[in-house]
Amino acid sequence: VTVSVLYCRMSHRNKATFRDAGAVDTQTASSPHTMATGEQLVQRGVAPSVAGLKKRHAVPHDICGVAPVEADRIATLSFDMENVTAPFANMLRRVILTEVPTMAIDRVLIHENDGVVLDELLSHRLGLCPVAAPAEAFEFLTMADTPDFASPSPRHVLRFDLDVAVPNEPSAPPVTNVFSSSLQWVPLPGQEALAEAKAVSLVHQDILLAKLGRGQRIKLQAYAIKGLGLAHAKWAPVSACWYDMKTEVSLTKPLTGAAAQRVVEACPTNVFAIEDGAARVRKAEKCTLCRECVKVENEDLGVVVQKDKTRVKFTIESMGQYAHPEDIIRTALTTFAARCRNLKQLVGECDIADPKA
Repeated sequence: VTVSVLYCRMSHRNKATFRDAGAVDTQTASSPHTMATGEQLVQRGVAPSVAGLKKRHAVPHDICGVAPVEADRIATLSFDMENVTAPFANMLRRVILTEVPTMAIDRVLIHENDGVVLDELLSHRLGLCPVAAPAEAFEFLTMADTPDFASPSPRHVLRFDLDVAVPNEPSAPPVTNVFSSSLQWVPLPGQEALAEAKAVSLVHQDILLAKLGRGQRIKLQAYAIKGLGLAHAKWAPVSACWYDMKTEVSLTKPLTGAAAQRVVEACPTNVFAIEDGAARVRKAEKCTLCRECVKVENEDLGVVVQKDKTRVKFTIESMGQYAHPEDIIRTALTTFAARCRNLKQLVGECDIADPKA
């Protein structure tokens, strides 16, 4: 299957780029073609052109005294793929949701919690706070590598400390909000490079975790580990991921005069326009399949509306764990290429006896 990215639309910057993932060649083990390597999978292609930009909020405002996360991390990425089928697009969707690794809080050691939020609920809320960190710099935690709270491994975990105490004094506010900005990353020995590059942070600083009254305190240690969305949704790099087959609108015969005017007025989304006295398809991507143009006043005007099963529009909404949303696509394609190579190797190693022998 050859996947060609026709364009990409980014909502978080003025200039959109899809640096390496342009055209992709992937074959199954039964294909007579050569298997593409992971590097080739994400590096082949043409430079896409920006089709349009639309605004999407990153963090609406700073309500906890901490600067909001950079808008580059939270964005909607849309791009077109051609020469693909629905199963291939669905495969990419499933890989993005379940096979792209991220860092998320998974272990919490609570020293003190006097608030109204139970320990279990507080731990769950901590786990759902997206962590911006380079997942490729860490290793998956195995059963043999159970984290030790006394001496955690810098190759497997990130440590965050939270200590918020409200004085038991009349001058203290009756209710104090505890935001995710109170979680402070504590670099472990061996993570100096990450600290120097400022590569670890929470994506959102304004997530409400708990509320404390006078004389109450929350003190805990939270450990983020590398995981996949296949195990839990907190490791998913996207909040939404979907695809849609492209719509084709064509005219089987020339439409001029009154007929052209009728078909233009019949379309509620302005797909058609009159050029040089004849109706033309101008914006097929705006078609909503209402089919009002197919028969106008019970007259067949020769308009054909159908889905192109070889071209899809793919859209993802990043959560912010990755620096750029296109890195999510690149990681997913690399993962899929590795799976294909492994499958080819396994099939090649199988010793299948001839049933006629």
